[in-house]
Order: sequence, then C-alpha cells, then structure tokens
Amino acid sequence: MPEKDEEVQARVQAVFGCSPCLWQIEVARRVLAGEDVITIAPTGAGKSLTYWIPLAFAEKGIVMVVLPLKQLGTQFSSSLVSKGFSAISVTAKNTCNTLYSDMKNGKYRVIMFSPEIIEQDSRFDSLIKSKKFMDQLINVVFDKAHCIKEWGSTFRNSYRKLGHLRHLMARRVPYHLGTATLPPSAIEPLKKELRLDPNTTILRLNTDRPNIFFCVQQIEYPINSYHDLTFLIPKDLDPDGPLPVKFLVFFNSCKEAEEGAKFLHSRLPPKLRDKVKWVHSGMTDEFWEDSIHALKIGEDIGECATDAVGLGIDIPDVYIIVQFRVPINMSTWMQCAGRAVRNLLLNGTAILLAEPSMFDGGKAMLKDTLDTNSIPSTHIQIQPAEHGDKENTAPAPGPLSLDQSHKQNASDMLLSAVGVKRPRVGGIDGTAHKPTRSKAPDSKRLPPKSARTNKRHTIGENDITDVHGIPIKVERAMDDFINVENRPEKCQRKVTCIYFGNVGLAPILD
Repeated sequence: MPEKDEEVQARVQAVFGCSPCLWQIEVARRVLAGEDVITIAPTGAGKSLTYWIPLAFAEKGIVMVVLPLKQLGTQFSSSLVSKGFSAISVTAKNTCNTLYSDMKNGKYRVIMFSPEIIEQDSRFDSLIKSKKFMDQLINVVFDKAHCIKEWGSTFRNSYRKLGHLRHLMARRVPYHLGTATLPPSAIEPLKKELRLDPNTTILRLNTDRPNIFFCVQQIEYPINSYHDLTFLIPKDLDPDGPLPVKFLVFFNSCKEAEEGAKFLHSRLPPKLRDKVKWVHSGMTDEFWEDSIHALKIGEDIGECATDAVGLGIDIPDVYIIVQFRVPINMSTWMQCAGRAVRNLLLNGTAILLAEPSMFDGGKAMLKDTLDTNSIPSTHIQIQPAEHGDKENTAPAPGPLSLDQSHKQNASDMLLSAVGVKRPRVGGIDGTAHKPTRSKAPDSKRLPPKSARTNKRHTIGENDITDVHGIPIKVERAMDDFINVENRPEKCQRKVTCIYFGNVGLAPILD
C-alpha cells in the first residue's frame, strides 16, 4: 500500500469510484499491517468501504466476511461484482462441495458467511485449516459486530462460538470488526470473546448523527390499536396527489409488524394500500429485496419491519423512523434510528413511541401498587421476538396522561419541517371515533421516596434499576433516554453520546 494518502485515494477512486476519507485509509493500513482493528463509525459513514480497500492493494487476496443477515450478503455481492470483484454469499441454498473447492482455489475475492454456516458446516472447518486458502486470506471482517454479544447471548447462539476460529485457522490473519453502536463497556468482553490481540487498534469516530432529530412520545392509545401511528398517513389522503414522505416503522415482533402495517393500510385509499408493506425474517429474500427497492425508488411510502431485518436497509431519503414500543437496549434503538436520512445532507426524525410504564410516572404508579420484586415490564423480551411469534411482552396498563406542553412536542415541529402534518386523530374509517384513552397519573411524576434506594446497579447485572432504584427491564441508558427530563443530562443526544463514548469527538458532518 503506498505511503502517500493521495496515491491511495487515487487508486481507490479508480477501483471503487469514490475517494476514501483519511480514517478509512488508516483502517486499511492497519489491516494490511496484520493488526486486529475495531472500527466504530456512524451509520452510513462508509464502514463497508474499509472492508474492501485492502482488495485494491493485495493482488488475488481474499476477504472473508461474517454477516448477521443474508440480505447484507446479497447487497455486498451485487456492489462488489459491479466493481469487478468476484464475490459470493454462502447460504444453506448454495453451499456444496464444488463451492468450497472453488473458494479454496481462489475463485472468489470476497466470501461471506453467516455464523450458522460457520458453526454447522464441517466443510468450513476444512477450508480455514487449508494452508492454500489461508495463504490467500487477507483478513476476516465481522460486520455489525455489536450483534456478536447482543444476539449471541439471546437467540443466535452460533455467534458465541466464533471465538474458536482462531484456534482452527492454518495461520493467524487479522480481524476487522465494524459497527456503529458499540459502547466502550462492550469492547473488552468482545475482544476476549473473539480472542483479539490485547493491543487491538480501536478507531472510534463520533457516532452521533446530527442530521437526525430525536423525539420520545408516550403511547396514548391501546397498543394493539396501533392508533399512535396515525400521524404517518394524513387523513383523507388524495390517491392521485403527492405521497407522504418515506418512513420506516420498527416493531419488536413479526406479529406487530404485520398488524401495524395492516392498520396503516386502513388509513390509505384502496389504490395505495400496497404502498406500505411489512418485512421480517418470515419473508423470502426476493420479497425483501423487491420491497426495499420499491421504497428506495419512491414507489412505496413506507415499511413496517423488525429491527433485525432493518439492519440491511440502506436508503438515503427515509425522513421518518418510528420505533413502536421500547427496545431493550440503546444499540438496537440507535441502529433503527440510524436508518434515517443516510444522505447526510438531509434532515430526518427518529421517534420512539414508548409504553406508559416506561416513564418515571408509570414506574412510580406500579411501585405504589405492587411489590418491587414483581414489577412487570411492558417489554420483557431479551431478544428480537421476530424469531418466533410468541408474545414476549406484557400488556401495557391504561395510558398515562401527558401534560399539554408535552403533547405539543418536538415531534410535531420536526415532522412539519419535512412536510408532514400530524393529523387530528380519527377512527380507522376516517370517522370521529377514537380508541378509548384511560386516565392515569402524570408520566413526569417522580417516584415516591419510598421507591428510591441508594443501590445503583450497572448494565449487565441481573437486577437493573433506574436512577431512583426502581427495577427496570431495559438497559439503564434506554431508561435515561426516555426520562431525560428527570435526569441530570436533560438532553437525549447527550445520553447517547455518553453511552457510546462520543464525548470529546468531533461529529462527522459530511
């Protein structure tokens, strides 16, 4: 690799059609020098380019990639082939002896695997034990590296078995981990799990996305009515007029994604009801690709998706992201929010619709009526529920009232900034009917003194509490994000910046 950055930029421009930033060049230099590297950069900042730059400087070298989603493999393969690089995503459908023979003989410059193929296919072990293959291998990339710990400890056990790879390989090759949502506290456990070098290079950029505005709104209507999503589809939408701005709504289960999409269908004129689709792991790869393509080119209005499938959505002009119900941790929420306006020159909004019992007032109400050790959560799942349609959530109690100033919140202003008016809530059929809202204490009410303790658990312990000592079923950072008005930070962006280690790092603006 040339010593001068200008020469590297010229070469990458010629091969990939874009000029790399200096940080991307630095990552490639470290990888080609044989170092383990962890790259933490914002969603949409160009991490994937750092995976491919070594190909331009290592003739006939091979890059192996471990991916959480088949759809990512399809996207990467298409992009690489268009640049002149042979690439293959190994799946249960195409794996065979001939394919492994071709990989060993260097037919493909980029080879992508899922953790399940790595664990379950014995031919993979033979491949990485082959000196012929390993002599060609530049490095192993782990894309969306935060999934290794988050998913490996829940519904994808294969991720937890990746640590043994280094013991099987015919020679040591560098690892490159890429992610946008890896807090400092997760780095050392991840290094230990994958057997990374103790002196692993960590390149951390500010992962904040200044062009995305955050908004938390309390769910006001019964959760299974999905009525809090009405603002996405204006009432009496003209079927022949301009379409609403693009949106993505993320749900915690396949069932909710489908039901949410059906509710939005009911808001649309019959002519437009196919313009909102649901996508989750139960769909075919072809349907997923067609649906995302339709949204990308503007044929569709929006998609209702689960967070796991949502990782593969890369569209530059999705202006509104909605997370329906609180996810268990900050990384999941920020990955979903990061699907907004991938074009950094645009501004978008990420809205978290949170259950009433996620607010301090709701927790205090439960604390007043229930024993501390039996406080239920409106979201007790410890994994994305799309991998089984079982209900992993407890029903929310009646909605809590928000004061008028909170109701007239930033979301309405931000939505209007991108040309969306929040309509007056009406019935599914457009009539004045509303789902019944029950009255409850103010959601901003602080817990009573009897509910507060001096015990402050940390993330990762069995019993997590909020700042007042009340047990919660989500990560502390998520609780602080939702209740930021009652926290010292007073700013949601500050909560995320502290959590992800962005303090003191300049944001990427272009």
